[in-house]
Amino acid sequence: MSERVQKALLAIGGATCREYAHELSRGDAVESLELRGGLDTKISPVQAAELAKALAGDDETGFLVKTLSLSNNHIGDEGAMALATALVSSKTAKLKSLGLVMCGIGDEGAGALCEWLEAGVSSTSLTMMCIEGNPIGSAIKKRLNDLANKRGFALFIDRDLPIL
Repeated sequence: MSERVQKALLAIGGATCREYAHELSRGDAVESLELRGGLDTKISPVQAAELAKALAGDDETGFLVKTLSLSNNHIGDEGAMALATALVSSKTAKLKSLGLVMCGIGDEGAGALCEWLEAGVSSTSLTMMCIEGNPIGSAIKKRLNDLANKRGFALFIDRDLPIL
């Protein structure tokens, strides 16, 4: 995995990110990044954008993880749009599970995720997306539901959670 991912993880800080960066520095394969927000991990929109760019990989490797959870980090629309851009640019379908629960993502960020899902190749491996607790309007929720039905992945979107 790329040195850019290590650098992005170290910039975020916290024990969890340092542990993943250490695994990568040893050459260990990391297929899952569970970076849920809390006392240890707090990812900003800018940090989410940098991590997404690093995870985009290249034409040969594609997106570099199968599971990504940024839940409970306030990445907002900016972070979600950067993630969607990185996913669209990836030519290889690898991402199976995406967790974005309570991330402050609104219609603009969720709309960008819809565009990734509509774009094709890199979204075909997705089996689950969790995006509950975000202030997403009903039109975008419907669009996401329609895409989940069309693509055949599990979508968790409507559970009412308090917005942080």
